[in-house]
Amino acid sequence: MNERLIRIEEAADMLGTTPHVAKDFLGKAGLQPIFLGRGRGRGCRWLYSAVLALIKTRFSEAQEQGQEKRKRVSKGFSFAGLSSSDVFALTQKHTVQ
Repeated sequence: MNERLIRIEEAADMLGTTPHVAKDFLGKAGLQPIFLGRGRGRGCRWLYSAVLALIKTRFSEAQEQGQEKRKRVSKGFSFAGLSSSDVFALTQKHTVQ
């Protein structure tokens, strides 16, 4: 099976960032490039399937973290726990117009 190799510019397009940021991101994730040598049209290449797998795993991790955050979100401010004098005090404060 032939694996497709992509340049950093293509990986950056997949990640939606600049090439420099994409290279740092892939390096921190442990994805090492394949060096094809020096010369025109050569250089470092990354496996398309590995970059795609990294994007999918990071996406699923973000979804799990989003689920955890949504569970902890408070319902907001409610007047139900306030007495009538507290509500009156809140509404009678001076405001700058």
